[in-house]
Amino acid sequence: MANDDKDPRWATENLPDDPEQLKHIIRLILEDDSRNAQKCEEALNAMKSLLSSWRWRVGNAVMSFAERTLRRKSVRLATDHIIDLLNRIALNHRKRDAFGVSAFLLASAFLLAEGSDLQFFSGKDAKKNYTKKHRGLLEEFLQSDERLIFKEADSPDVSILLVLYNRAELTLACLRSILSMVRGGYEVVIVDNDSTDETERLLERVDGATIIRNDENKGFLLACNAGAKVAKGKYLLFLNNDAVLLDDSVSKAVQVIEQGDGIGAVGGKILLLDGSLQEAGSLVWNDGSCLGYGRCDLPDKPEYMFRRDVDYCSGAFLMVPLALFDELGGFDPVFAPAYYEETDFCLRLHENGYKVIYEPSISILHYEFGSSQGNDATSLQKRNRKAFVANHPEYLGRKLKPMEANILKARFASQDQKKILYIDDRVPHCHFGSGFPRSNFILNTLTELGYQVTLYPLNFPNEDDWNTVYGDIPDTVEVMLHQGRKKLGEHLKSRRNYYDLVFVSRPHNMEFFSQVAGKVFGHDGWPRIIYDAEAIFSLRDAAKYAVFSGKKDEELEKNIIAETSLVDKADLVITVSPGERNTFARYYSGEIHVVGHAMELNPTDTAFNDRQGLLFIGNMDYNGSPNVDSIVWFVHEVFPLLLDKLPGIHLKLVGTNESSEIQKLGDNPQIELLGRQESLEPFYSAARVFIAPTRYAGGVPYKIHEAASYGLPVVASELLCEQLGWKSGEELLVANVQDPVKFADQCARLYSDEALWQSVREAALRRVESECSVSKMKKMVETAFDSA
Repeated sequence: MANDDKDPRWATENLPDDPEQLKHIIRLILEDDSRNAQKCEEALNAMKSLLSSWRWRVGNAVMSFAERTLRRKSVRLATDHIIDLLNRIALNHRKRDAFGVSAFLLASAFLLAEGSDLQFFSGKDAKKNYTKKHRGLLEEFLQSDERLIFKEADSPDVSILLVLYNRAELTLACLRSILSMVRGGYEVVIVDNDSTDETERLLERVDGATIIRNDENKGFLLACNAGAKVAKGKYLLFLNNDAVLLDDSVSKAVQVIEQGDGIGAVGGKILLLDGSLQEAGSLVWNDGSCLGYGRCDLPDKPEYMFRRDVDYCSGAFLMVPLALFDELGGFDPVFAPAYYEETDFCLRLHENGYKVIYEPSISILHYEFGSSQGNDATSLQKRNRKAFVANHPEYLGRKLKPMEANILKARFASQDQKKILYIDDRVPHCHFGSGFPRSNFILNTLTELGYQVTLYPLNFPNEDDWNTVYGDIPDTVEVMLHQGRKKLGEHLKSRRNYYDLVFVSRPHNMEFFSQVAGKVFGHDGWPRIIYDAEAIFSLRDAAKYAVFSGKKDEELEKNIIAETSLVDKADLVITVSPGERNTFARYYSGEIHVVGHAMELNPTDTAFNDRQGLLFIGNMDYNGSPNVDSIVWFVHEVFPLLLDKLPGIHLKLVGTNESSEIQKLGDNPQIELLGRQESLEPFYSAARVFIAPTRYAGGVPYKIHEAASYGLPVVASELLCEQLGWKSGEELLVANVQDPVKFADQCARLYSDEALWQSVREAALRRVESECSVSKMKKMVETAFDSA
């Protein structure tokens, strides 16, 4: 189809607000796959402009309704799906207001829901409507020649156990979800408790499953124990027949068990028919009552998106090692016919030293009580609660009282671990450089030490989504995405008295935190605070001033005093080096600890003569940043001189490079812009010399430590050599950035002299080993946080 603005599919300024008419137009658009890329870009840019406009903000109430509808009334529609759809429709924001966009989004959701097998229902008739839909699907199935065929496996990884009592329409949906969602070797074990509806006809159309037919209703618990006895899998998955598997949840549960030591059971996110949470793991109070964490809330809020050790997970989806289930004697028959059996079993796991893990990437849609066997659920729960309390007096004695104020702490199985609020600019992925690899290490170490960490990315809260955020940080960290500066005060208020420690990195974050916390806590009630100076930024700014002005910064002392005064409320300060600690100690009388860079030695074996070219690795996104400034200076001032000495030499720049100044360098055939790479080892192994021509910076240069750890010798600026405390000519070669000729000479010298290259390599490796050992840095982190 031609990209014609007169085509009704492009007449977005005339888009109707009526959802039915919108659905028709959207269908036409979605049928066309020959979209013009420029139009897609225009659509996205228009949407971004609209989101920041005042008309969008005044329509916030309408959009809140739209969001709830998108998430709960029709179909789960993630933000990236919405953006993808908007990418495919030219949305003219100048002629559309927030109300029209709301109607557009709602219509999109309704349309996608119509074409989806997964449909959410809300309101008092949700179960009625859900049942009606699946009754129709059951009738179609029974009238067809279709069969449900499960592959038989002699040694399955997983035995999926279903207990049935009527509700054949729900069982069909469950079985179909198994066929479509489960990968790898598995078996299906079905125990039918003498169903009287179409269940028998349905089971006659099932091939490859192990089916046990009871001649009476023996109840859920006894049926589970009987099914477990015939199961052959390494892992046993209890799955309610009124549940539908979402995504690859079974394989993810297996991965969780096999990744961790001492994991006795795994559960996941259970969604109600309207798409809201039934539970994200469950907790037990000291009186034996229980609570599904997050019930009726939106399932993708940060509170529910991280892995936790919990009291128990619902038997609607619960995976356990089969041998362990047998070892503990299965479900305790005292709880027959049902209720509290999985809660009791999970507490027995805890009492035997195992963990019960809630994994957010696992999810099912649950009818809830659809598999009820006709017994009075309330009376059974009341009776079994007494038996449960009698079985676990010691465990319950450690639990909290059933109060709303205790829910946050009670969401973890253990309340003994210290809780830390960790505030930094962004999620500290290592590829950002600029101190974030060190921040990443501290964060990882804190989780290893057993702290329960909430990470609050203050200034860049929207860089990640839930598919990328845990790339190099532990998935046990609660990450408050999409909150940022605007919601810090609200976060502190809602979690008053929750955190044992607050860790704040970088001066601008400490300044903002102090302002917000002052309003929340007043003069009293402040949590204990650790301030991570990361670097004394005033020193970097002074160096930058000297580079561009040629003068000494007369305001340096004043700026250092202002920067160090930010720690008035801190109970402890962490710096990156002894030198920075000494500077800080001139202005701060409190406790100061040093936590530097942690680095494992990983020297590559490539010989000197098999290496070629120069290498730089670092973030190059921002014009004016130390990395961008240094590379632009090197390419313009040093590289031409070096080409005269070493014709044909090339420079590889590895790392994100959105800076416009860096992009211009790509026109040079001797320079390669390689962007971010998943593995850096091949680049360190192939290059002969690493360059670090930094003209201004604070802290200690991680990039030099990393290059040296791979056995790649470095030519650096005098500034970086001073920050490291290394010796020129021994652990690295050094040149003044005011002297491009000298810098080129040092690069050519190290590049050409194999004996010098080898001696510098070996000396730098020894220095990294002594200064940056991982065990040493972990001990420094532990000592600092124990002191707070």
